[in-house]
Amino acid sequence: MISEVNNCSEFPPLLPVCYDEMFKEQVAFFYFHLTRKDSSDVLELSKKLTDVLMLLKNQMDVHGKTDTLLLYLELFYRMLGQTRDILFGKGEQELSFMMILCFYEVFPILAIYAVHRFVQPVNGFVPFGSWRDIKYLCEYIRLHSKKRENHELIHICIRLMNSQLKRDLETWKFSVFAGSRNHISNVAKWIPREKKKFDWLFDMLVIDWMKINMPHYFKNISTSWIPAFTKSKGIYRKKIAGLNKLLDTTEIKQCSQKIDELKPSSVSCYATLKQPWLLEMDSFKKYFDLPNFSRRVGCANFYPVSIFVKRAVSLIGSAVDSYDFLLLNKQWSWFSNSISKHGFENTLPVIDVSFSIQKNDSEAFYYAIGYAILIAERSSFGKKIMAVDHNSTWINLESCSSFVHMIETIFTNLKSNSNTIMNVNDAFDTIMLSLTLTKCTKRFIDKSTLIFFSDFLQYKSKRSLSRFPNIVFWNLGKYKIGELPCGIHHKTLVYSGVGNGILKGLPDLLENSKIGGKCTMFENILTILKNSRYDILSNYLRDLQK
Repeated sequence: MISEVNNCSEFPPLLPVCYDEMFKEQVAFFYFHLTRKDSSDVLELSKKLTDVLMLLKNQMDVHGKTDTLLLYLELFYRMLGQTRDILFGKGEQELSFMMILCFYEVFPILAIYAVHRFVQPVNGFVPFGSWRDIKYLCEYIRLHSKKRENHELIHICIRLMNSQLKRDLETWKFSVFAGSRNHISNVAKWIPREKKKFDWLFDMLVIDWMKINMPHYFKNISTSWIPAFTKSKGIYRKKIAGLNKLLDTTEIKQCSQKIDELKPSSVSCYATLKQPWLLEMDSFKKYFDLPNFSRRVGCANFYPVSIFVKRAVSLIGSAVDSYDFLLLNKQWSWFSNSISKHGFENTLPVIDVSFSIQKNDSEAFYYAIGYAILIAERSSFGKKIMAVDHNSTWINLESCSSFVHMIETIFTNLKSNSNTIMNVNDAFDTIMLSLTLTKCTKRFIDKSTLIFFSDFLQYKSKRSLSRFPNIVFWNLGKYKIGELPCGIHHKTLVYSGVGNGILKGLPDLLENSKIGGKCTMFENILTILKNSRYDILSNYLRDLQK
């Protein structure tokens, strides 16, 4: 029997697994699917990412930390930063928390450093997120880890918040910048409060603060724990309340019945989103009328694109001289001006308007419309959009004088659509027919780009795309984790995400002809992640290997 088993002709040795190609495919897979997802899909992505990171670590243990393996680890690490980045990335919270927890299970030091970069500036570096992230990260860990609130990373986050709180108190009182709000963080605003949703975290913050700064309060725990803890909560509450008052937050003004003293420059767009009546105040109206106001506002400070579209839909039919109508058009103009005017020449936006995207995820549908308008405003094709349903429809926005009018025109055109299943082949045929009828040269076609916005739930096309213009498949969906779009070739790029800053990276990618060149999908993703914002993560990773 043994001799038979040893017969190589009957039992040939297994071929070695090519992990190199597998890791490249996983980089592309995760980049494409790291979009806003439901909790069940986030959990599925979490399992997949943990498996990939574990395999990567095992390969390093077997083969050593080769440059190739370190490159893949570096790409996943930079992808973590890009997923949370509110300036140039996707701006996703829950997905980045998921990635943090996955990294902590396999590469804990990298996870801890990333958490610091979410909230703390260093050498001019603007953090990827804000102090608001920390309590939500702790809640995510509590709900999705076996250790729940006893997880080590939660204790690290607690110490991180309390350390920053102590620095802010000392800076405000004793430093050369004493009394300057510009030199303290807003951690006091985002520390959880007692008897609220995150009261479990508040209690842990109190205990950590007192043990570090006033350890004598807990010397005789057996006899005085309850009164000591009650008094400790009062001390801690006064410290964060005092510092929060100095920050002059919107909530402080509202609680003290001093709404009239609110400064519009200190009110976030999300506060006005939850409380739209603020925009009706005279101080806000005057503020929005200031000359050159838009120059002081970056795209990250605006509403999400989908909110612009939703508000415009609600204003369809309103008087063109109404305050809400004029304000939304002005806000859209400011937001549009914060996005580069260059890099979208010869670019045509194509949006999925099928029943699937409108029913399953209207948020993705609104994002698709908003992004399409932004691109159409910059395109040398003119303000034109293609809407793809069972049949494709050209929508011309040239005659529209305002953002609300553009939204009204789009929805008027869509009323006549069948609103069924997306027919991608019809869209490609219609576009190629239009290019042929207008006698476009091959050179012009090679320089043209289609940006296809969809959730890709119904994308079915196996035809070769080699004769088509360059195509960007932009994933906006939060349902289903499937395969990448079929027909991928060297003129195709995958893009994903819904952050306001994400449009900033696309023009450079298009202008550098990365799509039109002989680049693979993996190489295009390399270019996307090459943004210098994420060098701080790469440098730390490389320093650990020295």
